[in-house]
This record gives sequence, C-alpha cells and structure tokens, in this order.
Amino acid sequence: MTRRLLKYFVYGFVWETDLRLRSCLTPTDSQTDVELRRVHELSEPPANCLFTSPLVRNGSPFLKTYGTEQRLLIRYPGLVDIMVTPRHIHASALWLEFNDILALHTSAVVVDESAIMLLESSGSGKSTLAATFLSHQHALLTDDILPLTVTPQAVWGRPGYPQIRLCSDVAHRFVADAETRSRVHPQIGKKMIPVGVSGFGMFHDKPVKISYIYVLHRVADDKARIAIQDLTPAEGLRALIRGSSAANTLQALGLQPHRLPRLARIVETLPVRRLTYPNGMHHLDDIYHAVVNDVDTRHKKSFH
Repeated sequence: MTRRLLKYFVYGFVWETDLRLRSCLTPTDSQTDVELRRVHELSEPPANCLFTSPLVRNGSPFLKTYGTEQRLLIRYPGLVDIMVTPRHIHASALWLEFNDILALHTSAVVVDESAIMLLESSGSGKSTLAATFLSHQHALLTDDILPLTVTPQAVWGRPGYPQIRLCSDVAHRFVADAETRSRVHPQIGKKMIPVGVSGFGMFHDKPVKISYIYVLHRVADDKARIAIQDLTPAEGLRALIRGSSAANTLQALGLQPHRLPRLARIVETLPVRRLTYPNGMHHLDDIYHAVVNDVDTRHKKSFH
C-alpha cells in the first residue's frame, strides 16, 4: 500500500515525507524542496569511513559516517541508517550544508525586527534563555538548528520549527501543563513545548536579518556578575565552528574549509559578544534585561 505523502514547512523549505511528523510542524501545499523517505532495508555503506564516534554503546561506536561527493551515509549501528543526497535526506543539518546553507546548533529569538543568536554547546542554557525571551513577548526563530544565508549586505536566519525543548523543571516555570507534554526521547528528561498558535509564546516563521551573536558562558557561582564582553574575530570564529551542527562530520567530509569564508564574513559583519552569567533560574529576568539593554545601547550607538 502506498504511504500518504505529507508536506511541512521547516527551515524555510518544503519537506515532503511519508513519515507522520510532530503535529506542531506547519503543513503546506507548496512545491517540494526536500524529500524524506522511510525504507526498511539497511544501506550498503561506501568503502571509506569518514568518521567514527568515540562514544560507544553496547560495545560498538555510537555512529559511523561514510561518504562520497554525492552520497553520505550516517549509521547508528543496530538502530537506523540515514542516507543524504542533494535532494533526499533524513539529517536536516547536513542537507542544509550540502546546499551551501550554514547550519548552526543555536537558539535564536527576534528582538526589534531582527534576530539575536544564543550560541554555545548543549547544556549551556540556550533554550532556557530563549524561553525567557518568549515570556517577555519576543518571538522564537529556532531552538535547534539555525540555517544561515550570508550575503554581501547581511546575514539572514531561516526559521526552525515551532517548538522549544526544556528540562522538566524549566518547563514548569513557563508552561502550566508542562507535566503532560511529551519527552524529546524516553531517556532524555527534556519536554517538547509547542510554540505559537495554541502554544507557548510566539513563533517567527519567515527569514529575518541576524543582528547580534551572544556566546553563552554560564558559571556555577550563584553570585557571579552578569557581564557582556566583545570577542575578537578569532574568538568569534572559533565559537561559530564549535557551534556548527554535526561539526565532526563536516570536518570528516572536508566541508569546513568551504564554510570558513562565510563564517569569517559573519564575525566581520556582526558583533560577537560573550555573555557570562550565574547559574539559577532566579537570575533569568536579570540576564534577559542585560541582553536587551546591550542590544538597545549598541543599536543607538550605530546611529551616532
């Protein structure tokens, strides 16, 4: 029996799939950009293994990546194979990179008709801080992968999907029915919170110009001072490289050198600042106001 094909608008593209994806995604009838298909047979890997994860599960590497110029196979042994080509994909960040769109693992929110990026590794509080912006009536652009298009005039961010992932205790701070929300994964405590219509806060569903990048640095000291400092271009570039989605696979595929000029253009175009702040949810509003005041101050300076 032929499976029904569904279309969703994600990352600024129309994805056609036979998988029934999360209902918070936006359905569409527009022309298809990317095809996502489910098959039941394991794929035969190319001969060259590009990357082997140092993480081990049940005695085997957590994942292995094989590839050629036209085909990439990501294998999670015993679980699933993900095949990527210029048109067919299951790994969205790599499809974006295959099509010359930078994909950063970051949260982004819209402030005064432009976006700011909240960049750093998992566990640094990106989603929690993004949720704080939503609680102050700003819109979410993405809470996972931020696709970036770099032009001579500006850096543009594409919307992700209308959902934010929050740890249970954080979710309770922002959403009354957090306990009823589904988990991201049975072994991960984060909850999936829909954003936008009938959900929490607002979602920005169109590309928007990026104006500021904040590299998050959360410290354990509850009495630490909230501080915002400029990073050098070299420090900013390193932060963007670290914040790339699937960074190890991009390196193994030899794509990093191709990306570097665009990443360098970003740090030349946009202010990259380190945001240092103490741990603890009781500090969130103060951190939010510090960022908004910094954006406002820099915006005023740009007109003088």
